Amino acid sequence: MSALDELVSRRRSRIWTPVAVAVSLLIGALVAWAAVARFDEVAVAMGEVVPRGNVKVIQHLEGGIIDSLNVREGDRVRQGDLLAILVLGANRLNTQEIEVRVSSLALRRERLLAEASGDDFASTADGGPGALAEAERRTLEARRTELGSSLSVIASQIEQTHQSVRELQARAASVEKELALSRRKFAMSANLLKDGLTSKLSHIEAESEL
Repeated sequence: MSALDELVSRRRSRIWTPVAVAVSLLIGALVAWAAVARFDEVAVAMGEVVPRGNVKVIQHLEGGIIDSLNVREGDRVRQGDLLAILVLGANRLNTQEIEVRVSSLALRRERLLAEASGDDFASTADGGPGALAEAERRTLEARRTELGSSLSVIASQIEQTHQSVRELQARAASVEKELALSRRKFAMSANLLKDGLTSKLSHIEAESEL
């Protein structure tokens, strides 16, 4: 044994030995616990749930009062399930409005067909109100009057164009006659100038007129 080992063996403290053993055991226990233990991790974040398919908006056309609601938030539903019962505020009134709307559209259809074909409009569209039929009849008459006025204006414009064409044709005929006369006059002047029977100035005037 060396002198250093002998010195250490003589100066070894008996107090630190249990402490070192306890610390070693504690460290080993902590390492073993960290290897097998599980921690619950909680993360807080803002997000938005987006459906994979198309979003369907459920909306009633006429409105009303919900009598009973058969589903709650988070329930799974299938096609055809009864979700809610809606009570209309005025069933009879809505029915009458729909009937009037249908009659009005049928009358408008007949009026447009009569306007396109030129036939008379004398139908009430399957028992539709007489006031609606009369309103469509007045509309048809007003449309035909407007069409007649437009046709009259177009016919007047066509007649004016024909008149302008006739005037241009008359002017063209007159110019052709004057041109033929000027050519004859120029030819006669050329012959007279050749024979010395006219002056050169008169011949230049005839050429300028041509």
